[in-house]
Amino acid sequence: MIQQQQIKDNIPQLALQHALQNQIDEVSGSGIYSVNEAWQKTELQKHPKVTIVTDTKALEQAVASSEFEIIYIPANAQITQAITRSILQRNPLNKRILWEAYDE
Repeated sequence: MIQQQQIKDNIPQLALQHALQNQIDEVSGSGIYSVNEAWQKTELQKHPKVTIVTDTKALEQAVASSEFEIIYIPANAQITQAITRSILQRNPLNKRILWEAYDE
């Protein structure tokens, strides 16, 4: 029988798998994925391999670092999709960008 804590610990991974099915763009080998569902937004921010960035400087640093593969951009971040694409075009490292959609 699976322990309740084990199930709870796997929810962020399930949220990531679900988000990676929603690719909206590809730039220089990096994927940009839309995060639309409230439960995903909450759980992805808990994922140990996800780096959250809220401004252009932090995004630039995360994209340039081999340490970070999965980058989460909250809807309220001061980063546009145009800026994100530009940064990805200048960088050879492949990243997965999780773009949080606004709640409607």
